[in-house]
Amino acid sequence: FAGFKKQKPDDIPKLFSIDTASGARTQLTNSQGEAWRPAIAPDGTVYFIANPEGDFDIYRLQPKAEQPTLFIRSDADEWDPAVSPDGKWIAFASKRTGSWDIYISPINDPSKVYRISDLPGEEWDPSWHPSGEVLVFASKQTEESQIVGSCTPTE
Repeated sequence: FAGFKKQKPDDIPKLFSIDTASGARTQLTNSQGEAWRPAIAPDGTVYFIANPEGDFDIYRLQPKAEQPTLFIRSDADEWDPAVSPDGKWIAFASKRTGSWDIYISPINDPSKVYRISDLPGEEWDPSWHPSGEVLVFASKQTEESQIVGSCTPTE
């Protein structure tokens, strides 16, 4: 899976899939804004960030769908989607409180959003442990960035 391909310097990033056997590329997005930072769920659904209306929000492109749909939106930027190994949760970074924090949301109800980090600095780039029980993310509270882990709730 390719994150994006820019054909000209002024091109807006779009998402493409690549067949690893044949090398054939298929364009997945074609909106006015940027589309990138894809995360693929176990069922093949692609979650990514896009900014067709200004702020970055999280979009979802389900298998066999022709167009992506808005999945998680706020008045701030959303960034870094990461799908849990069981496909039940999505983690992401957001600036809802003015600085980057980590949030999770159940895939089956994206209206429920839970803030995972509440530190004074910035947190971003969440990644799930293969067990799905721990979420790690980057955190910068001082001059040095660190990797932090957090246990996650279960439904």
